[in-house]
Amino acid sequence: MGLFAPDATTLHELVLTRLINVPRAKLFRCWTEPALITQWFTPPPWKTIAADPLLRLVVLQATVGATLLLVLLSLLPGLATRHLGIAVADAPFLILPGGLAFVATAILVSRRQAWLSPPAWIAAGLLVLGAGTVLLGFSAAGDTDPALRVAQDPALRVAQDPAGSTSGGIAVALPFALLRTLAGITAIGLGLGAVVIPARVVLQQRPPPDLRARVIAGQLTLANAAAVIPLLVGGSLADRLGLGEVMMGLGVVALLAGLAGAGYLRRGRLDSPR
Repeated sequence: MGLFAPDATTLHELVLTRLINVPRAKLFRCWTEPALITQWFTPPPWKTIAADPLLRLVVLQATVGATLLLVLLSLLPGLATRHLGIAVADAPFLILPGGLAFVATAILVSRRQAWLSPPAWIAAGLLVLGAGTVLLGFSAAGDTDPALRVAQDPALRVAQDPAGSTSGGIAVALPFALLRTLAGITAIGLGLGAVVIPARVVLQQRPPPDLRARVIAGQLTLANAAAVIPLLVGGSLADRLGLGEVMMGLGVVALLAGLAGAGYLRRGRLDSPR
């Protein structure tokens, strides 16, 4: 006669099940409507004093935008030197169109706030930001492009440059990949401007006054923590998978965040900012 020995995973498995005898529609409201969330989310004597789906979404979207910016800035020198033939000293000039686009978008958003609600601005900005990042990814992934090979090969650069310069500066790189990169960086600047400014408005206006500082500090902490792992592994992933593939993956993340915000707006699950 043998004894049955249960699997090791079964011994340490705990499953809690609760059947709530209410219609699904009412239960869904309790998970999604702020007025109902505050009634049940924490047991007494604690209280949930505020619940705001818009604020939660904006915190996540602002974190995605900030993390993406930091990672892109760390990968940009590799894009400039490996795929555009631009010297490291000249790489910061690539950021100039993005900075100008950011300032222009910030002015536009501040003067034309009535065009879109802050959640709509943020969703549109993430979509533009994602599209620009994907475009950068295509520039970095175009290793078979003859223009990129010319930009990377010093001998070919000499053949293309009548003056025989081998400095690897912006004036030597062929225009196709460079213009595509500048267009992507400009789109990233436009998208960041449409994300950062409205997000700051929401983070200032939505929380209760006594919680405003905590919310802003929490968002900044979350953004810094979220950026640690991508910054640490971004370079190694770019070496293994390819710089273009990593950038396109980051762009897809931004696009998904923008689509999530647009979906919430379309379903009416985010009320207008106070």
